[in-house]
Amino acid sequence: MTKVANKTANFKERVIYEIASGIFRVGDRLPSHRTLCHKYGISRTTVKAGLQALQAEGWLRSEARSGNFVAEYAADLIGRTQAKVQNTEVVFLMPHEQARNPLLQTIFHTFYQNAVNVSCSIAFVNFSALNELATLKGDCAIVFKCLDRRGLFQIRKTFRRVIILNAEDEEFEFITPDNYRGGQMIANYLLEEGYTQIGCIRYREGNISTDFAQRFWGLCRRFDEVHGEIATAFIPMTDFEDVIVPCRQAMEQLQRQIPDLRMTVCLSDMAAVGVYAYCNTNGISIPAEMGVVGFDDQFFTPFINPRLTTLHYPAEAIGILLAEKIAMKEEIIREKVLPVLVKRESVVHA
Repeated sequence: MTKVANKTANFKERVIYEIASGIFRVGDRLPSHRTLCHKYGISRTTVKAGLQALQAEGWLRSEARSGNFVAEYAADLIGRTQAKVQNTEVVFLMPHEQARNPLLQTIFHTFYQNAVNVSCSIAFVNFSALNELATLKGDCAIVFKCLDRRGLFQIRKTFRRVIILNAEDEEFEFITPDNYRGGQMIANYLLEEGYTQIGCIRYREGNISTDFAQRFWGLCRRFDEVHGEIATAFIPMTDFEDVIVPCRQAMEQLQRQIPDLRMTVCLSDMAAVGVYAYCNTNGISIPAEMGVVGFDDQFFTPFINPRLTTLHYPAEAIGILLAEKIAMKEEIIREKVLPVLVKRESVVHA
């Protein structure tokens, strides 16, 4: 089945679900093509094909110059559809510390808005507490960045399928940003702007497969190819939110390695905030004297001064893709989603 066919079928099922749920009642007029495109994030061609299919099946009737209406026959179809529908019970498993993660919130809400025939819940868990994991129930577990292998295998004993978000895994299904390619995208951009020497602030972590590590290796690989220079300084992962002091120390270390340092890449937007604070305290102008690039495109990045150049974490795309894959009952999901480079004022443009 083609991607277009997948999108059309998903849109059609969503409209049927809303009719069966009473959101649209017999005789109601559906929104315009433009509104439907915006609501479901699909093209006009997909909307048109889906509406035609719904008309052919008897769900809708079309009136010239008036639009599409829920047909009287839809009342009969609702009973048949509800008898056939079996909701997939999806449980999002989150570590307690991720409760405030805005990217995870975006993934969840986007998934919830686009999921068809899915019942959805959230469970906050300790992935090291195997007894706690054994009490969970559902058809599908969505796990956000769990690195505890024993916990993952315990979850798989309970759920028919386990899908990991934000991390690639050889033994489990996953949907993740392509962090390695993201690092290469940043490198290509900076090389095009004439930067051949950069500093990079990393988190100190032992697992080379994490998103932060993959971002760094993508960055390094591209600079190695052109014989560029990358100075590296580490900050502790435990200081993810309190980054001011660690970033000050990291910047001092980077400037000792490259005395005329003019560009710093941070593997998260929070670390970039720490660099902004350091530059402000030391009278260093951004971007004239120091360029800064972040990762993730957190909500604050367009509002700090100067606005932060960063890589947009594709949270919305991940949520939509997850909903589509589960709705289409894909057997194996192993997807990498390309992030998007957002160019703003924290980098001097050539």
